[in-house]
Amino acid sequence: MPKKKKIIFIIPSLKSGGAERVTLNYLRQLSLKKYLITLIIFENKKDLRKLIPKGVIIKNLKTLSA
Repeated sequence: MPKKKKIIFIIPSLKSGGAERVTLNYLRQLSLKKYLITLIIFENKKDLRKLIPKGVIIKNLKTLSA
C-alpha cells in the first residue's frame, strides 16, 4: 500500500467566515484514503466544526488574537 501524501490547511479559526468555508470545501473534496489531512487553527471557534470530516487531524495552536 503506497504511503499517504500529507496535506496541511491553515485557517485562523472555525468561525463561519468566507475564507474558512472555502478552505473547508477544498478539504472535504480530498480523499482520506489517499491523503493524511491536517487542519491547523489559531483559535477554537466551533461554528464550522461539523463540516470537518472524521479522520482529519485538527491542531489548535490556541493563540490569542489582538
